[in-house]
Amino acid sequence: NDLSTALLMIKFYQNLREQMSLAVALNQAQFWLRDSTQSQLLAWSRQLPLDNSLMKRIEQALDWFNPHEQPFQDPYYWAAFCVIGESNHDF
Repeated sequence: NDLSTALLMIKFYQNLREQMSLAVALNQAQFWLRDSTQSQLLAWSRQLPLDNSLMKRIEQALDWFNPHEQPFQDPYYWAAFCVIGESNHDF
């Protein structure tokens, strides 16, 4: 799913900016995506520096879900991602 992957990667890189290791940053992003409700995802995405057309696409995709639903709780959306190699990073 393009939307879940995009949200996961944005959160992953935000976590890296908080000085987390690669493995922890990914793990926390996966938990965040799994546990976030539709309304939480909308509120979070509205704070991102995105252009209007991209924000509109995110809103339209998330509109299919109820506000309290966790649209990406299924491991299908986040479990395939893993960190391989050195966990040290300088970004």
